Amino acid sequence: DLWSAALQKLSVEDQRVIECIAPTQANGIPFSERVEELIEITRNKQDECEKKRYKFSFRGHEIILRDVAEKIIIWLDKFKAIGDVAVNFDPVHSSLPWAGVRFLLQVSVGEQEQMGSLLVTAEKFTYLINRCTIYDLLYGSTTTPGKELQNLHAALVELYVTILQLIALAYRLYTKSTTARAVHSFLNPEGVSGILSKCQNIEARVECEAQNCERMRSRVVGANFEKSIQTLQQLHDAMQKPILRTDERVLVVLQNMGQRERQEILEWISRIPYGMNHDMVKEKRTANTCQWLLGHKNYREWQDTSSSTILWLHGSPGAGKTYLTSTVIDDISKILQSGPNHEGFAFFYCNRNESQRRDPLSVLRSFVRQLSNKANDENSVQNDLYSLYKKLQSKATELTLTRCKELISCFVNLYPKTTLVLDALDECDRSNRNFLVQIFEDLLSNAERPVKIFISSRPDGDIRERFKTRANIEIQATDNQEDIATFVKSEIINHQRWSRISPKLQIKIVETLLMRSQGMFQWAALQIRQLLELDLEDAIEDRLGKLPMDLKHAYDEIYGKIKRNEKQREIADRAFQWVMASCEPLQTPVFLEAVLQDVNNDTARSVRKVDEDLVLQLCQNLLVIDSELKVWRFSHLSVAEYFEQHHWTRIDANCFLAKVCLVALLSDDTEVELEMGSDETRNKSRSLAHYARHHWMIHVKNHEGESPDHRLSNLLERLLGSPYTDSSCAYQRLHRVVMKEQYRSKPSTSFFSNSDSSLYNVEQFSAPSFAICIFGFYTTLPNIWAKPWPNLSQVNNRSNSLLSLAASAGYVSICQRLVKWGVEVDMWLQYGDFGSALSAAVSQGHKDVTQLLIKSGADSGADVNMQLQNGRYGSALVAASHYGKKMIVGLLIESGAEVNMQHQNGQYASALVAASSSGYEGVAQLLIKSGASLCNDGV
Repeated sequence: DLWSAALQKLSVEDQRVIECIAPTQANGIPFSERVEELIEITRNKQDECEKKRYKFSFRGHEIILRDVAEKIIIWLDKFKAIGDVAVNFDPVHSSLPWAGVRFLLQVSVGEQEQMGSLLVTAEKFTYLINRCTIYDLLYGSTTTPGKELQNLHAALVELYVTILQLIALAYRLYTKSTTARAVHSFLNPEGVSGILSKCQNIEARVECEAQNCERMRSRVVGANFEKSIQTLQQLHDAMQKPILRTDERVLVVLQNMGQRERQEILEWISRIPYGMNHDMVKEKRTANTCQWLLGHKNYREWQDTSSSTILWLHGSPGAGKTYLTSTVIDDISKILQSGPNHEGFAFFYCNRNESQRRDPLSVLRSFVRQLSNKANDENSVQNDLYSLYKKLQSKATELTLTRCKELISCFVNLYPKTTLVLDALDECDRSNRNFLVQIFEDLLSNAERPVKIFISSRPDGDIRERFKTRANIEIQATDNQEDIATFVKSEIINHQRWSRISPKLQIKIVETLLMRSQGMFQWAALQIRQLLELDLEDAIEDRLGKLPMDLKHAYDEIYGKIKRNEKQREIADRAFQWVMASCEPLQTPVFLEAVLQDVNNDTARSVRKVDEDLVLQLCQNLLVIDSELKVWRFSHLSVAEYFEQHHWTRIDANCFLAKVCLVALLSDDTEVELEMGSDETRNKSRSLAHYARHHWMIHVKNHEGESPDHRLSNLLERLLGSPYTDSSCAYQRLHRVVMKEQYRSKPSTSFFSNSDSSLYNVEQFSAPSFAICIFGFYTTLPNIWAKPWPNLSQVNNRSNSLLSLAASAGYVSICQRLVKWGVEVDMWLQYGDFGSALSAAVSQGHKDVTQLLIKSGADSGADVNMQLQNGRYGSALVAASHYGKKMIVGLLIESGAEVNMQHQNGQYASALVAASSSGYEGVAQLLIKSGASLCNDGV
């Protein structure tokens, strides 16, 4: 009995203490009952920690004590399993350490720091007792004779002595006064850290001796050993893996439903095929690479610690960050599939060349979708999410950033552990990705259960600033050198010409690429293609001495080849610009049609002249076809960046795409297609014209504010027609088809995808002025804005005026011009939500437009106290209060808005009622501070 041997090595005083804690080997209580008693004590501690939200600052982490207690329960369950399978298990010998653990759990009371110290210590001891018991049972004199077993026993006794000494110390402390306990180092984070470090040092020695014993046992026993020994080995291996957490309360909030209804809800939340995006990366990842990350110390700590943490993986372009992230996703998925659990898991791959995959809202909506149920659950969604879906559907609205943040915050406090993985944060829109990072940091601060966030990105300045104090892994050339070697060998060995190259040159190729790659997979991939295109070995030798120094020079070489033929370069350039700026990745039929179009030609061309193999060849494999989604992409982000930095900007590409879309919509072929019946239109949904119908205004709008492009302006005028007459026949036919398509073939990236309001607002399609104000065309139409339009007071079928449409969208320049032309600022709108242009502007939080309308007009501008006869809100102040626009509310009050004005129309009696009913406490406090009366409002 090694525990008895350890007890004998203690001082007499410590031996007496341990004997007091564990009298007569637990008085004969059955082993299983003693373990169950420990589990019950721990559950009580867990409930207390959860109720009080206890956290414990330890080794740079905010440890969530509820999760520490969860781990203790898991280790105790595993110890029961050891007793069930080991025929030579003696529960009497195990009574000694478990009595000490029981004592630590019982005295874990009071304030969170002392409880934290004791629970963290108890968790470590519980884990060590489990592992060491397995070693003691696995390696005996019959299977592991000799010196190896003696060394293991000596290390185990040393570790047991340390554990018993610390338990004795804790006992003596708790017989003293509260003040004496508080000042002792054992009961503070630094003291606990020292204790655990001492245990870990001895634990490392135990592990080393156990490995020696395993080698000896394998030689003696071979493959023929008892089933119980196999099970013990499996239990040992399981203890090396991250634990799986369960909480039956999760099941209570999940609602089972039919697959069709569940899928409709999930598609409403997010339509981005996150799983397919992962499969595509995984398929391209070279086998047996990226495993170094899973064994990295920082990764293991991120996985194992009972705290909410971010781990940031960063490296230079082409270093393989996305492949490493896909390996993390696979690792977590495999763990979650290995046993029962109630954990949450979500992941997302950002992509700057896809509008939806670079939008922070898309990231959060995908996370909401994946967290709507526990990992690997395909039959249910959370009750609260289902209720919100019904509510928002009834109001014809969508999930916003704020709603997503609230939902995810709720989800992470439901699941016993949540893991979020985000690849390529640097590919999120730079202007608002900090908002995403702030949400992550808020989740970590407020989470009551462990939240693990893994982020990969380039080390851009703003990202580095936010994460420089977080745990991080920087990819060094030495980290992935073996992966690149595997990748290079895998690529070149499979090439059809490789077998014909002499062995000596084969070795030289591999060694040169490894030496010059400096950790960049993309550079190595480009050079492999170039080398193996050469026919002569002398040419290959010569090329090896002239390899480009970096990615930029590599792309210069490739584009130099593309430019050798002017006509072929034109097709390649169009292809690159379409992949760079299209609103959605294009499938081959649409893509081939798009790259053939000449924007200087007024007629759209047919697709008969090229096929996908030819375009791939013309683009020198800088473009690839996604094997899963069958869409065209850049072979690597650095390709897009190369063209954007050295050849044309994204604005240039958008302008080009806008002109192609307008030519497609104006062409005779397109006009014929637009008049087709519903079946034909559905069959044509994958055409360039279909793409153009839903995205032309996005590309035109992206050119707003830039230097005028005369060809773009001319095409746009031809499509829209003139406000002085009527819209063009092409525009009218275009609008009719879009109205038909809204329920059957409208792409998710369509201008009209988030809301049909814009579509119905241009329903008065004979007047192009409504489209101009809705889409925000100003600098792109200099001729149309040159003189005042007729009938500025006209309204559309939804009773929205030109000014209210521009004000709702926040187009300051258009509003300025309309006001200058004499439009009535305070015109009442007969129906609709807002009732006036000012109410429309404040509802959307457009400060500049609000200020313009207040200060402009024939007399003194918009009347901030005008009672609206129609709409939902009664006045501009009520509208701003309902939507929680605190800054706008302050601006209206400064401009004379009456905070106590009682309203006869609209759904709220006053601004204070609107703010309170909508849950905007800050707005309500501002109104009260400004004199709003509580007694008149019943709030």
